[in-house]
Amino acid sequence: MFALTLVERHLGIFIGLLAYTNYSMTTEIRSAHKWLRQVCKLSLMTAPNIWIILPN
Repeated sequence: MFALTLVERHLGIFIGLLAYTNYSMTTEIRSAHKWLRQVCKLSLMTAPNIWIILPN
């Protein structure tokens, strides 16, 4: 009985940690995706200027 409750407690902590890390990872990925989209927009805006500056 005691061992079972101990295992259940450890499982609960493990599942809680997994859920927390999953949540933080998804938020980080979302922010990174936003940042990547902004970088892509900036590079698309500045790319023609860079190609003009670069020698042929």
